[in-house]
Amino acid sequence: MIVLDNGAMLDFVNMGQFIGGEGWKHPEITVATYELIFVTSGEVFIEEGGRAYHLQQGDLLCLRPHVMHRGYRETDGTSFFWLHFYAEHYEEKIGVGFYRPADPHNYRVLFRQLGHLACNEENKALIECRLAAAMLEIVRSGASQSKLFSEVCEYIRINIASGLNVGAISEHFRYSSDYLSRVCKANSGVSLKEYLDSERNKYIQQLLLMTDMTLKEIAASASFESDNALIKFFRYHNQTTPTQYRNSYHALHTNNR
Repeated sequence: MIVLDNGAMLDFVNMGQFIGGEGWKHPEITVATYELIFVTSGEVFIEEGGRAYHLQQGDLLCLRPHVMHRGYRETDGTSFFWLHFYAEHYEEKIGVGFYRPADPHNYRVLFRQLGHLACNEENKALIECRLAAAMLEIVRSGASQSKLFSEVCEYIRINIASGLNVGAISEHFRYSSDYLSRVCKANSGVSLKEYLDSERNKYIQQLLLMTDMTLKEIAASASFESDNALIKFFRYHNQTTPTQYRNSYHALHTNNR
């Protein structure tokens, strides 16, 4: 159990990844915990307390305890992470319900890492810390941000695999790189170059954890000139190699239908 400075409490229970078959529909169920659902592929049609949600890839939903939820439409090819936790003061202090992140790469990596940690019960405190940090970051991201910064972030997200650099971003938005870097620093705490490198690093992490692509294939997908260039970049930002990183998060509880 972790208690935050604002009085919210999170107590992790369990988690895993669900992979649905053809014609799957969420069963009708009521549980005593909060449940996070993060969709990794396909769609989820779920109703909670009379409110219908149509979740798509990259969407995050927190279902409430003691409230019946059920599927209202069949779907094919659905996959999502599920995570159960108890909480006090969650809705008043954190209040994350439905959330569509601008950059879902971060959450794919996060849930894959949490899934690995969940296979080792000794890592419960670490899971709770990372989960709380992610929830608070969602709350913080809802605060007012520069419109230009939001547009730059979206442009980076869409083009992260294209070998994007600061010069290209500056040219696209017709602002000097120094000005854009100041805007980025004011809104995120890091320079534009640091933000771009961070997003590229997260993109690589996602490919390592969520696909079976080779390093050469990942290097090509992320617009590196070679797999050696990818390894050098990744080692610098993560203090480990891509292969070591991939092998460190191999465990995951999976349930199918």
